[in-house]
Amino acid sequence: MMFIFIIIVIVAVYLFMDSKNNKSGSENGSGAYRERNSEEGALEILNERFAKGEIDEEEYQSKKRLLQNK
Repeated sequence: MMFIFIIIVIVAVYLFMDSKNNKSGSENGSGAYRERNSEEGALEILNERFAKGEIDEEEYQSKKRLLQNK
């Protein structure tokens, strides 16, 4: 029974590490992919903050212009 538990833990750790590596954006070490992905993530966060009312429209537009001009 203990042997089965150890196998399950090893498989779970492997799957966790594999999914983490797939989400990191490391496609052949492409820095452009990671940069584009991080920019999209930043815009997504900005949109969420504006939708929640954490920032006003002026601040939203200003930060959006900064992110898009990178």
